[in-house]
Amino acid sequence: MARAREYCQDDYQQLRELALGLYASEHPSADPTGSDAAAFDGFLNHLLGIQAKEEGHRFVAEQDGRLLGFVCLLAPVASAGVEAGGEAYAFLSDLFVRSDSRRTGVGRLLTEKAEREARRCGAHRVALKVLAENAPARDFYREREYQERFVVMSKQLKAAE
Repeated sequence: MARAREYCQDDYQQLRELALGLYASEHPSADPTGSDAAAFDGFLNHLLGIQAKEEGHRFVAEQDGRLLGFVCLLAPVASAGVEAGGEAYAFLSDLFVRSDSRRTGVGRLLTEKAEREARRCGAHRVALKVLAENAPARDFYREREYQERFVVMSKQLKAAE
């Protein structure tokens, strides 16, 4: 049975492999071990820096010594804006589960662990971002009572003519 726990340094190599999977899913044309290695290393350093700077937590799910997924939780911040109704909220980031472990409860296990920690740290709400085209992830969060509150739109700018 899988369990969720705080990341530790011994998890580095397996976390790096998982992070490669997340990076590849979000940047399908990238080559994170070749020409885009610097960009991937920046992403990995961001993940590793979250806990080191005491800005949040990294949780992993493991079973029999094998990491199945991870999630980051940024520490609660007070909000004066409408995004959290003026209440302190935490930010859930970078949930990723190995493809062979999806739909087995690992994502639920990780989000519940992060939500408990957010509550313990004084948050009244958890916010997150998900890619608009990632319908399975959006469904996953809706099933867990997350609601869309804002829609962020972007546009690729063409080179100047």
